[in-house]
Amino acid sequence: MEDHMASTIADDLAQTLAAAGVTKIWGVTGDSLNGLSDSLRRIGGICWMHTRHEEAAAFAAGAEAAETGRLAVCAGSCGPGNLHLINGLFDCHRNHVPVLAIAAQIPSTEIGLGYFQETHPQALFQECSHYVELVTNASQFPRVLERAMLLGDLLTARQLDLPIKVIVYNNSSLGFVAMEMMAGGYLDTGTDLHETDFAAIARGAGIHGLRVTESEALPDAIRKLLAYPGPALLDVVTDKHELAMPPKIEWAHAKGFSLYMLRAVLSGRGDEVLELAQTNLR
Repeated sequence: MEDHMASTIADDLAQTLAAAGVTKIWGVTGDSLNGLSDSLRRIGGICWMHTRHEEAAAFAAGAEAAETGRLAVCAGSCGPGNLHLINGLFDCHRNHVPVLAIAAQIPSTEIGLGYFQETHPQALFQECSHYVELVTNASQFPRVLERAMLLGDLLTARQLDLPIKVIVYNNSSLGFVAMEMMAGGYLDTGTDLHETDFAAIARGAGIHGLRVTESEALPDAIRKLLAYPGPALLDVVTDKHELAMPPKIEWAHAKGFSLYMLRAVLSGRGDEVLELAQTNLR
C-alpha cells in the first residue's frame, strides 16, 4: 500500500536530502514533524538522530558540518520546538558551517489567526541564516529547498553510542560570573552552586564516568577517558577560588577587586577573602 501512496512534500524533502548526501537529521521528532519522520522511515537512507532538546540538535548539526565539511541537518516542530534551535543556529551561522534547519510550521490555513504555539520562524531565524523562507505550497517547495541547501546531551550520546569525551571543570560555582562581579567591585552573590558529582550523573545515564579530586590523579584519568571506546565523562573538581588571570591587569580590575574585598570584609565574609588570597598566591 505504501508504495502506491501519493508523494508528499515530506517525501520530496527526504529524497532530496538523501540525494544530497545527508545521512542524518538531528532533532526531536513528533507533532508537526510526524510527516517527515514517516517519510524517512519509508524512504530509508537517513537516520533520525534523537536528542532530548532541539538546542542540542542544532549544536550537533553544527559540529557535524564543521567536522565533515558537508551539509548537516537539524529539525524542530512548530512553536517552541523550532524556537529551541536558535542558539545552536547562531553558533553555526557565526562559524560559517553548512547547516540546514527544518522549522516545521502550524497548518498554513491557521497562520496569522493566533493558533496554538504559532510563531513566525522566517522572522525569528533571519539574523542567524544566510537564507530563510516559508513554504506555503508543494510547487514552491523544491526550488526553496534547493536554494536553502546551496547556502551553505549526555542521554543522546548514550543512546547513539557516540564516542564523545566530556570534561567538566567542576568548581561548584558560576566561576566566570563571580569573577566578573568581583572585578566590578560587587559581592559574588548568587554564584554558589550545590556540589554535584557529574560522574555519578553520567553513570546513572549509562555513561562511563570518572571523577578526579586531586591534581596528581588527573593525567591518568585523562588517559583512561580517551582510551574508553564509548561516550565518557571526566568530572574534574577544581578550586572555586582560583582565578583565571587576564594577560594584562587593568587599573579598573584592581580597583574593582579592592572594592569587592572591602565589601566582603564588612559583610562578615573576611574568611573568603583570606582563602582567595591563599589560593592564588601559593
